[in-house]
Amino acid sequence: MPRIQGAMLSLDLRGGALAVEGLMTRARLLEFAPSFGDVATTWTYPTRTSHRRVSAEEQAAMGIGPGLVRVSVGLEDVNDLMADFDQALGR
Repeated sequence: MPRIQGAMLSLDLRGGALAVEGLMTRARLLEFAPSFGDVATTWTYPTRTSHRRVSAEEQAAMGIGPGLVRVSVGLEDVNDLMADFDQALGR
């Protein structure tokens, strides 16, 4: 690849599930994905996907709070992604 790009990161949004709902509603470039593995930037919400059958207590013990969002960074321009995060988070 001519440019090294891509990363996996997690965000734990202050405000929990309500903050995640806001991100889900306002994001334009970020595609929600129940699983990762694409060239587009995608995100998932473990509380509703990968860990939905795990109790809240067990999730908390694993560091999975109601505001945790996992992001798989794709090949889009970093400035476009940062701008989308800023507007989706209401900044």
